[in-house]
Amino acid sequence: MEGTLTLKQNEGCQIQAKAIKTKVKKKLLSHIAKLRYYSDNSAVAVVNSNGNVFGKK
Repeated sequence: MEGTLTLKQNEGCQIQAKAIKTKVKKKLLSHIAKLRYYSDNSAVAVVNSNGNVFGKK
């Protein structure tokens, strides 16, 4: 699921995500311990591995 976040320049925010099951009979894979965060446009915003987002422009 994708979301939208609006930040001003030099403003920061922490995002949180969690894995959910899409099928009741299947269990979550245990080898996927971390979620990955990224920005589609790193010139506008950067995201670190902890989910902290910082606006650049």
